[in-house]
Amino acid sequence: MMKYIIYIIIISFALSGDKVFNSSKAYNYVLEQCDFGPRYPGSEGHQKCKDFLYNKLSKYCNKTVLDEHIIVDPLTSDSVKIYNVFGRINPNIKKRILLIAHWDTRQFADKDLNVRNHKKPVLGANDGASGVAVILTLLEHFYKNSINNIGIDILLADAEDMGRYGEPDTWAIGSRLFSQNYPKPLPEFAVCVDMVADKELEIKMEKYSYQMAPQLMNHIWNLSYMMGYDAFKWDIGPAIIDDHLSFSLETKVPSIDLIDLDYTYWHTIYDIPDNISQYSLEVVGNVLMNFLYQIDENE
Repeated sequence: MMKYIIYIIIISFALSGDKVFNSSKAYNYVLEQCDFGPRYPGSEGHQKCKDFLYNKLSKYCNKTVLDEHIIVDPLTSDSVKIYNVFGRINPNIKKRILLIAHWDTRQFADKDLNVRNHKKPVLGANDGASGVAVILTLLEHFYKNSINNIGIDILLADAEDMGRYGEPDTWAIGSRLFSQNYPKPLPEFAVCVDMVADKELEIKMEKYSYQMAPQLMNHIWNLSYMMGYDAFKWDIGPAIIDDHLSFSLETKVPSIDLIDLDYTYWHTIYDIPDNISQYSLEVVGNVLMNFLYQIDENE
């Protein structure tokens, strides 16, 4: 009985007052991004979303940078512009944590069961918009309910999803380029948020993440359990080439990836808002919010 009472107290504290993630806001951020259409480099939606994200970070961060590069698209061989959007909260504080999400979407739905759709673009409600939506909602929350003792960096990375299967260097291009000249000071660790809105959310311990930062992963997984969520699974998942890995390879800073790769509509034309869950956004957002507040309060 005593263990049960303590468990309830912990959950009540974690979800009290200014520590509740606004999942409705996050879902609306998904819709706003999808309203721009597909957001692969070179598309009209890409330009519109870049401006939208830069304006959001300019509003909610103390410092914002638009990092532009011209690259050769691995899928088309076209020369395209890509844009990483970077922001800092509390830029003068040395102890920092980085949150990463990619905002681009895949140009070709090449995992669609219907081969006729393979040349069509992916809307990317989950793979592209969901991680960004969680981070934007956190930013808006921290703008109104301050984090005071740590600094938070935000990297909304471009050109993550234009790779060729089986060729690791063609993925996560934007985060790799940005990380080669990451502004000082470096964060102590990074958390990447990608594909977190599946209706049947299961976030396993991504293999590279667990190799780099097992204690960090255990901390977050324990917190999710204490908050009453079961989406964070204790199984070791597959190794995934994502923005967390490109960041860590360039900076030698440990990072983890919160990702549910077992998404039926991955790289298909059906990665749309109807096939994601607001509740899944809430789970990930609440866990991340309380994790960051814990670190802030312990400084």
